[in-house]
Amino acid sequence: MLLDEEAEERLDVTVEAAMAVMAATFIARALRGRVPPGAAVSLNQFGERSFLEKSFFAGKVAGELGPDALRNMSESDLDEFINNLEVTPSDAVKIEQLKTDTQRWLQGRADAWKQRNRELVVVADRKWTGTLQAVPFQTSAARQVARASAIDGLVRGLAGAAESVNPDMERLFQTDINQYFQQGQAATMNIDEVVFKIPRLSAEKQCMRLHVGSDGTPIRYRLRDVQGNSNVGRKPNNWVFTIGPVHPHCFCILHRETQKKAGADKKRKEARAEAFKGFAPSSRKKATGQQRTQQKKQPPLTKSLEHESCEDDEFPIHLKELFQDELQKSLRSIRNTKLFDAGLSKSRHL
Repeated sequence: MLLDEEAEERLDVTVEAAMAVMAATFIARALRGRVPPGAAVSLNQFGERSFLEKSFFAGKVAGELGPDALRNMSESDLDEFINNLEVTPSDAVKIEQLKTDTQRWLQGRADAWKQRNRELVVVADRKWTGTLQAVPFQTSAARQVARASAIDGLVRGLAGAAESVNPDMERLFQTDINQYFQQGQAATMNIDEVVFKIPRLSAEKQCMRLHVGSDGTPIRYRLRDVQGNSNVGRKPNNWVFTIGPVHPHCFCILHRETQKKAGADKKRKEARAEAFKGFAPSSRKKATGQQRTQQKKQPPLTKSLEHESCEDDEFPIHLKELFQDELQKSLRSIRNTKLFDAGLSKSRHL
């Protein structure tokens, strides 16, 4: 065998530890296993709160003041508002539910990563066995050099497998930022309130369909009709309005009618038309029963004050920038071969 059993076991431990760093940074789960060398866990930046917890509480602040006011806050002002929030038992339950969902995603990625590592080890072991059968090594030193070279090749493959995890992590956590944030907003509302979203002008066509009417006016929904909605497992044409992201990487912003009335917007009307260019109404599927029910329950559209946010609606807080910094620090532990060098160095010299 190319690797000894201890080295193979350490590969799984390495994956668990790397994912534990991610969990500790973003959802404040306890570290499991040994933290990989160079791993960054900067929970101190947020005190006792994890990054995604802070997203939830920032959402509660936005629920009280509105996302536009929150966008213009300094980070210190936001922290002060968060520190003065009342955290209810229902808030704590919701946060734990969200953490559990995030942890489940992390564990799924960890399992897939470990499986990929095992496949790489099996292939490398098969190649090494073939080498032993085909090459008559004259000395044990020559055999050891060849073995070390084979292990180095395996290490590069393992590092590549780790690198492929990064896009999934970015997609997961960027989406979760919005999920936690909007759940925090919803925690400040009663079920009869009217909510809507104002998508970016460049938003994908399904977000335009769900959030903007053909006249450019945001489509209103009552919170009771959208609580619990999820698009997991649905085809895009069957997506529904959600509290949280409609799709991965979705940053459409939730608003409540009592804070800011949003009227017809010519630019969003044009953006909506552009999103549906080439899609004739007759070619689209009929609305599902659930969608028709929602449409009936929507409050009537009203012409009102123009929305005063920037044209291309950015995620309303600086958490997005902070998130990118934290993500890069956490991913640093799984981006290079040094992580695997420590685990496999012994096998090189056997």
